[in-house]
Amino acid sequence: VSTQSTGDAEAHFLRATDMVEPGNITFQVVILRKVCYCRTYTLNYRGALDTLDTLVDLINSFTAQRTNMTSYLHDTLQYCEMTTILLLLLLDTPRKHLSPNHRNLLERYSTVPVDLLDAVTQPERFCTLVEIVMATKHKDALTLTSLRDKLYSVLSAEQNELLAALIK
Repeated sequence: VSTQSTGDAEAHFLRATDMVEPGNITFQVVILRKVCYCRTYTLNYRGALDTLDTLVDLINSFTAQRTNMTSYLHDTLQYCEMTTILLLLLLDTPRKHLSPNHRNLLERYSTVPVDLLDAVTQPERFCTLVEIVMATKHKDALTLTSLRDKLYSVLSAEQNELLAALIK
């Protein structure tokens, strides 16, 4: 796929977001994920981050009005978190220039307080994110390569591409 056709696809998806009924959360999420993929594929990492922020805000505002969250929306939030972390690490923006949400997200995975592990609902996922953040911080390509091999089957295509870009 060429970057030109991906750029065209992104434009179509963005137009589609304007046509979706506000209450159709599933369709909105699908479209925004496709926009994020297009932006990641064309190396528009800042645009991808903006799309992820929009996606998280959309899901949070939707679920704030309900008592339960579907597994699809929960999985999408996890996808957003992992992809956001990978993009932030790849962009390597000084923390003082990050938004408070992005700064807090990176700080959450920069250390592993023992008492926090008990409160984490998915300790393996949490520790994996900590490993990725710490290995990137220390420019440990060997650990990142090992993590890429371990996580290949559970990450999305774009997340695998981002992790590979971090290793370079």
